[in-house]
Amino acid sequence: MTVLMRDQAAGSTTRSQQ
Repeated sequence: MTVLMRDQAAGSTTRSQQ
């Protein structure tokens, strides 16, 4: 689950864009 960790590290900007 690297995507979850990356999402938390960047915040919610990556999740919003993706």
